[in-house]
Amino acid sequence: MHMIRDQRIDFLRFIGLSMIILAHVGTPSYLFQLRNFDVPLMVLVSGMSFSLSFKTESNNKENYSAYFWKRFKRLVLPVWIFLTFLFLTMYCTGYPTKLPDIQTIESSYLLIYGIGYVWIIRVFLLVALIAPFLMKANLKFKRQWVFYAFLALTYIAYEIIYRIATPYLSTIEGQFFENTFLYLIPFGVIFAFGLKIQSLPKKTIIKLSVIFLLIFSTLATFNYFSQGKAIQTQQFKYPPTLYYLSYAIGISLVLWLTSGYFLNWIEKLGASDIMSFIAKNSIWIYLWHIPFIEIIQLPFYIKYIFVYGIALLLAFIQIFIVTKLVAPKIQKIQLRKNFIQVLTG
Repeated sequence: MHMIRDQRIDFLRFIGLSMIILAHVGTPSYLFQLRNFDVPLMVLVSGMSFSLSFKTESNNKENYSAYFWKRFKRLVLPVWIFLTFLFLTMYCTGYPTKLPDIQTIESSYLLIYGIGYVWIIRVFLLVALIAPFLMKANLKFKRQWVFYAFLALTYIAYEIIYRIATPYLSTIEGQFFENTFLYLIPFGVIFAFGLKIQSLPKKTIIKLSVIFLLIFSTLATFNYFSQGKAIQTQQFKYPPTLYYLSYAIGISLVLWLTSGYFLNWIEKLGASDIMSFIAKNSIWIYLWHIPFIEIIQLPFYIKYIFVYGIALLLAFIQIFIVTKLVAPKIQKIQLRKNFIQVLTG
């Protein structure tokens, strides 16, 4: 049974990826702040998508080890393959930059920070590890408000733990704790919230978006008067806390509410197929954009078009070669399936 697709989810994933790439091209601070909802939006979308996929028979009855291997193939193997290709290119040619030191390379493969663009994959992997359990919890709570209370209390506990742990995060143990637990919990809560969104009435989503944006506005006002200047939410992103998340979730919900309008506009422009392709192949488009951040040195608005456009073109060529030229020649069904799963998506 094929996974159910919702064009609104594709639209949100397209926007999320587009905003992530925009962050990497030297965007001015005001625009950088406006687009700073991208990662939580992608995690929220993952929750929505998982909720749909869980309804299919294959996902519902899948054991955990099979599920984990599938997510590992989708998330980690593409990154390792791409990093190997990138580092070999750097080693042989010194292009687009010199090969980084061994610590940076190791950090990249471990999805910590490394070359600076792979931490988001760690977030998706951490959330994927607990996704089936969050779905079971979602189904177990018969009353929705109990599930929301559970998420709220979990997040409050996270904020408390983060503040207690902050003085110890510079140690090796503290860094491990930060890179795992302090990303898993807040983004896990967002993912769990995403499981519910499609079933919520429009009025409820409007109320929630207003609440989150009011929280952001209140914190922004407090930060402004306490520090004498406007504070970007970026300063509260690593690890994520309420100032960063309230803005991101509020804007994400507004985008969900208005997604139908934007989809009509995209359809009128004849860009629906491009949007769907980007949504379905976001990880490889994301990976291909990385080297061109260094290669292309132009004003941000031109650089953005070129970086995004080249990454999209290379992903299209790759997926065409994989699905049309190579995969049909692979006789073993499982090997062909794995080959496609790793090199597309």
